[in-house]
Amino acid sequence: MKKKPSIYIIFAALMLLAALIAPGLYTQPTPTIAKAIQSDAMHVLEEQPSGIAGKLAQAAAPGLRVEGVSLVDTAGQRFVIAGVNMEMYRDYDGGCGWVTDGTYAIRGVMADKVKALGVNAVRLNYSYRFLNQSGNLTRFLDMAQELTARGIYVMPSDHTYTGGGLENASASYLTMTKIIEGMRARGLESYLIMNPWNEPGPDISVAAWVQAQKNVLIHLRTTMSFSGVIVLDGIGWSTMLDVATFQQVMDFDAYLRGGKPNLLFSNHLYPNIKQLPAQIWTAARQVPLVIGELGQENPGASPLDPAYVRNVIAGFLSTGLPNGHNGPFAWIFAWCDSNTMLQDWTDPSVPYSARSPLTSHGTLWRDSYYSKLPSQPPVATTAPTVIVEQPTITATSTPTRTAPLPTNTRRPTRTRTLTPTSPPVTIVTNTPEPSLTPLVTGAPTRTPSGLEAWHVLGKIGGWDVDFWIERVR
Repeated sequence: MKKKPSIYIIFAALMLLAALIAPGLYTQPTPTIAKAIQSDAMHVLEEQPSGIAGKLAQAAAPGLRVEGVSLVDTAGQRFVIAGVNMEMYRDYDGGCGWVTDGTYAIRGVMADKVKALGVNAVRLNYSYRFLNQSGNLTRFLDMAQELTARGIYVMPSDHTYTGGGLENASASYLTMTKIIEGMRARGLESYLIMNPWNEPGPDISVAAWVQAQKNVLIHLRTTMSFSGVIVLDGIGWSTMLDVATFQQVMDFDAYLRGGKPNLLFSNHLYPNIKQLPAQIWTAARQVPLVIGELGQENPGASPLDPAYVRNVIAGFLSTGLPNGHNGPFAWIFAWCDSNTMLQDWTDPSVPYSARSPLTSHGTLWRDSYYSKLPSQPPVATTAPTVIVEQPTITATSTPTRTAPLPTNTRRPTRTRTLTPTSPPVTIVTNTPEPSLTPLVTGAPTRTPSGLEAWHVLGKIGGWDVDFWIERVR
């Protein structure tokens, strides 16, 4: 009996046919993927229970997606983040655990307060060793549910590996799995954005960072069938700005999803980081970017500087926004240092309440950003060229359930320094597309089942192409 072609051969054929019929709809595949799509490496995905295509088809359609360099909603309208960070079991034994307790105690009130500011997305920060303690995951999901009930997107972010390596980061996969499953069980997945790890590095290589991102993408996209937006923090306290490397990771995500990538890359900005904002607005025309943290003081590395926040916001509104940048998350709604946007309490029996006022930092964000966003954001002026490269899909580490525990001080500091020898790198590149010269020979042939089929011959780059395409009716 004639052996049926694998799903990946059919997929490659359909991609090629799409390039012939409607080349504007999808970037043509490179020579590497055209050849390697039938390689042994594909067995990593073929061994999934129902294959990647089937698993992603079963996943809930994301409420947001990336088109070009910008987020859009389900109606295809541009979505600009008016974000804020919130504490929820991130630094629970570092002297500020009362912030999480006080927030959770009046979670509905806190959700009302951030909604009233104009917030549409919350980065909900945790460390997995605290989140896995008795009842904390349920409380974390309760907070997420209060936010989503008000139309606010939720972006969980694991801070376990802040400033450290990612060689053991697979230990965090189990908690990510629990969060996704918990959001699904509550019917909230369409409001979910995943931000796997906060600020890895700075003492890891770009290659190690790329491999760690590929590994976690395999887990999220294939094991968990999560098709929504994923936000990735770069190395160097999330000051990394390397267009070529980001595009490499985008190519991998596009390949896993069998279509377009659905990623954002995050930068974190504090007053000691002077030159990066202007570079970000330029790079925003090439890759999808977001500011995951923007604060007025980096304790131990910069003085208090509200003007820095105002200037970054002004730069985003004037330049970043029209270039396609996706907006900032304020650092931080309730916290125990000068970056808090909500004043601490005076009565210990009532830690936070509906009457808790904003600090000057909170009013800065309200008046300079949340109230200034246009109701109709401009269309991005430039979209990137996304070329799907054949990725390396074999993870380098076996998932474990243990990892080095973070060291916490009584009052945590958030020191981010950029060494003169390792400045942020902006690489502006336009990768040439490979040559594609296929031929569809002759009129369509009728198969025994009555379908039309074309014989395709040609070259993709230096590779010969010779196969049949059937039209499915």
